[in-house]
Amino acid sequence: MVANIGKCVANAAIKVVPIPYPAANAGPDLHICVGNSAQLQASGGSIYSWTPSAFLTATNIPNPVSVKPTDNVRYVVTVRDVLGCPKPVKDTMILFVDKIKANAGPRDTSVVL
Repeated sequence: MVANIGKCVANAAIKVVPIPYPAANAGPDLHICVGNSAQLQASGGSIYSWTPSAFLTATNIPNPVSVKPTDNVRYVVTVRDVLGCPKPVKDTMILFVDKIKANAGPRDTSVVL
């Protein structure tokens, strides 16, 4: 960089360091049985926001618990950092709620020997 004021000239070097976007990671998709809860685990930034808020213990932390969801939920986490990059980055995970039905066959019957 060169600056001039009248006949005075000064040179200086400026180092520009780009800061990348946060690397949002909502974690892997999970399978749970109906009636159970699941720990979600996001990473990649400093500030987190989960949507939808349904069944979550908190929406502003990286590791909320989805408490006994009744059906599959597609959770989206928005990640921001505090390093100077204000652009939010999103990632999605799906929580699959498996509904298992036990079937022991036909009704009980009596058999004569």
